[in-house]
Amino acid sequence: YELIRDGALPVSRAYRPDQEERLIRELVLQLKLGRVRPPYFAEKYGVDILRRFDEPLRSLKEGGFLAEATSDSVALTRAGLLRVDSLLPRFFQPKHAGIRYT
Repeated sequence: YELIRDGALPVSRAYRPDQEERLIRELVLQLKLGRVRPPYFAEKYGVDILRRFDEPLRSLKEGGFLAEATSDSVALTRAGLLRVDSLLPRFFQPKHAGIRYT
């Protein structure tokens, strides 16, 4: 209870992601479901994810993990969905790529 002093919690210590980090976080969380809708990201973030993440999407396609990447839908194959957690770091910013979460 030492963290709580005078009824205040240490909320100022929380990490505040920037717009790019929020975009990436939402994208990878939705990819865990196997499919994302590019129009959603264009509307919410003003970003064309097909262009912004061209390289990681291409690598997924080459590996047989991406079923489709169209203006309407980005979808993983069954193989991609089964190993999605190991595929997601390719979308991370370089400063976050080597971080291991436990």
